[in-house]
Amino acid sequence: MSGPNWNGLCAILINDGRLDIDNDLTEQEIKPFVMARNNFLFASSVKALQQYAFSLFDPHC
Repeated sequence: MSGPNWNGLCAILINDGRLDIDNDLTEQEIKPFVMARNNFLFASSVKALQQYAFSLFDPHC
């Protein structure tokens, strides 16, 4: 890639230790929602979908 801001962006990512180059932490945090989205597609009924959605967001489960 190239462009007018590419060198500046590379300098920030390489020199600034506070910024992560990867996004593993973010991917781990959103994984339950991504899995839920996939499971919603294959729910056998509306009631099953409602129960699954409730259990996903219920803090006591």
